Amino acid sequence: MPCSTPTLALLVTMLALRLAQVFAPFDLAAYLDLAPRAVWHGELWRLFTAALLTRGLTDLVFDALALYWLAGALENHWKPREWPLYGALCVGVGSLLACALFPGVPVISVGPAGLIGALLVARVRLAPAERIQLSTTFSLPVIALLLLWAGCVALAAFGGGFPLSSVLAVLATAATGWLYLSLRWRFLNRRPAQSVTSGRFDRLEM
Repeated sequence: MPCSTPTLALLVTMLALRLAQVFAPFDLAAYLDLAPRAVWHGELWRLFTAALLTRGLTDLVFDALALYWLAGALENHWKPREWPLYGALCVGVGSLLACALFPGVPVISVGPAGLIGALLVARVRLAPAERIQLSTTFSLPVIALLLLWAGCVALAAFGGGFPLSSVLAVLATAATGWLYLSLRWRFLNRRPAQSVTSGRFDRLEM
């Protein structure tokens, strides 16, 4: 699958931030993590940069592969620059909601999990009957991957590895994608009906 410019830019940025976290002489995450107090003091970039920070090489590899696969699939339905705008909207709203509900938490650990969930939501909404071919004899419905993602988030939460504030930020990011796509399609489906109705009235008046 060819890699478009927006997808490549996202993957390179994630890699660069991971390397900077390892080799920088200062704590880079302190300036990019989702810190509610800092956000309310005007550091709004944290709403978006926190979703690009990974916690290790293994996380980076798996998150990058998931984003590469999802972004490439969405570009079959959307323009190349459309999915980054959708992802930024979902991440921004989800992070802002988490900051509003947990203003006293020092840092809300997010990472790319919410963005992956939002892109999975988009893929399910765009092609709900699609099946992912995992081998020559076994395929999996795309909605099963979304449920698997939700299950992993729930397991991380119940296992104590994912604080409540982080779980809410991740789930709110994915839920924003579902709500946005629902409202968008409702609006797009309503416009032709309105134009047809208007045309009928015009013909009646003539």
